[in-house]
Amino acid sequence: MIACSTLKFSPPKASFDEIYCAGGLYGNPYALFEILNFIGDAKCVFNGDYHWFDADKFWFSKNERNLQNQILLNGNVELELCNENSISCGCNYPEFASDDTKIWANQIHQILKSEVSEILPPNLINRPTTFSLKVGNLNLAITHGDEKTLSGWGLSAKNLAKKSRQSEIYNWLAKNSFDAIFSTHTCTKVFADLNDKVVLNNGAAGLSTVGTNGVILRAGIKPKSKAIFSKKIKNTFLEAHLVNYDNAKFINWFDEIWDINSPASKSYRDRILKG
Repeated sequence: MIACSTLKFSPPKASFDEIYCAGGLYGNPYALFEILNFIGDAKCVFNGDYHWFDADKFWFSKNERNLQNQILLNGNVELELCNENSISCGCNYPEFASDDTKIWANQIHQILKSEVSEILPPNLINRPTTFSLKVGNLNLAITHGDEKTLSGWGLSAKNLAKKSRQSEIYNWLAKNSFDAIFSTHTCTKVFADLNDKVVLNNGAAGLSTVGTNGVILRAGIKPKSKAIFSKKIKNTFLEAHLVNYDNAKFINWFDEIWDINSPASKSYRDRILKG
């Protein structure tokens, strides 16, 4: 799996007054519509797995077009789409994930790949896997998984509940001159306040994460109202916000692509409906 390769983070070069981060869109066009309206003229980093349920040439292409003015980082889904020799989704599930979850995920990815392999963007394989930036005086790292690998689970809720892991990521941030890291991949949100450092994992932007809402992350020199998490570091606000997309339209769209016996329905339909 190329999604297991080691990551490299460069020193920040780009600078923003405001930036959003929406990992795990999962091909949800209604979440994407809501996000693009929510961010206004600001930029959003879609840090991987922006494709997943869009196993349809029309919707895959439409999502790509609607994403083209944003900052795109590859996740395991995108990288393994480019890997002709792979039959894996590259999720690199930990031991506590069920066997069914692992099997269904690989099957979903195989169906997605078979549907869209002929229309993959030529530059897909060349999209970066990390992004380092400044927001005000704050240094921010963004990737899909953890600080080590693209498909790493080191920033999951289970791992970040451990004091040893909190110390490890704090020390990594300090050593590399970062104040915060934004991540996704694990499908469960984590807001880890480590005093003068922050680790934010949005869980998913296009899948039920808080109730039936997705979650998007934000960094800005001014705060934004209705944040469900906010922390001020170096006069920069690090926040999490709900993505309140139309879930009824999403489930109807989902059912048109994935029948009730499909691996996607078995793995995700209850979560989409009930949160």
